[in-house]
Amino acid sequence: MTEFPDYSKKVLWFPGNGSEIVKLIFVMILGAAWALPAVAGPLLMGEQANGSVIVSTRQALEPAGDTVSFRGRPVDLVLSPDGTIAFVKDNRGLVVIEAAAWTLRQELPFIDDEGGSMHGIAVSADGASVYLTTAKNRMFEARVDAAGKWDWAGSVSFPGPGKDQASFPCGIALTRNGKTALVCLSRNNSLAEVDLASRTIARNIPTGVAPYEVRLSEDEKGAFVSNWGGRPPTADEPSAPSSGTKVRVDARGVGASGSVSRFELADGHEAWQADTGLHPSAMALAGGVLYVANVNSD
Repeated sequence: MTEFPDYSKKVLWFPGNGSEIVKLIFVMILGAAWALPAVAGPLLMGEQANGSVIVSTRQALEPAGDTVSFRGRPVDLVLSPDGTIAFVKDNRGLVVIEAAAWTLRQELPFIDDEGGSMHGIAVSADGASVYLTTAKNRMFEARVDAAGKWDWAGSVSFPGPGKDQASFPCGIALTRNGKTALVCLSRNNSLAEVDLASRTIARNIPTGVAPYEVRLSEDEKGAFVSNWGGRPPTADEPSAPSSGTKVRVDARGVGASGSVSRFELADGHEAWQADTGLHPSAMALAGGVLYVANVNSD
């Protein structure tokens, strides 16, 4: 039987040097990893003699590029505007990586017993602030000092759908002027508009079920939101409760809807909602085309 005695190392692979398309490729490559055959003796996690990498899910990756290892479980990433730093959100906090040397510069743990949500990190246009969402109710801001060290500068709290419940914030989009953040609140089924100067919520915009990712239109007049749980079910459609919300399901009780919405930010109304594959997640907008990764449709 294959043994995995050391689970202290987690491995992250970035297949390139930037753009939101890379993020989508990152998701798809990880999903394409394969299970390991049984071998004699213990098999440790991390880089192997043949150049492959064993990850904590007992799978092997053969990265096209270099790898960097750290203890956390990475869930999202973004490059600095000048491409010199890769910022990674993991389950513990922020990981700062030198892109050229491909070395670990700093790890900044969340405070107040917080942990990272499954998605959501953004960097300001000047590269001085990074925003990360947590698995409870908050979005943290990390800021860099003159010496290049990152530390927490503050946070915004998002109340959940009920008393003492988590809103589970996910994707983040920042306006170019750095004044506003749009944040997907998964359990609230809403998009929060945040005034970053005062760290207050200006308004909440209703979305589809479990919003995951948000992307601003090129003119910043609209916002695209991927709805992980799709459209809300009608009265005559099969449904089942999921984290306090009814979702559309098929005859097996499995989720049966995924969608993307566009919202006009002038008044917050939904301009349209389009069906996608199941569990739409990361998005990239390029040349007037919106590309959507659908996790449960491969």
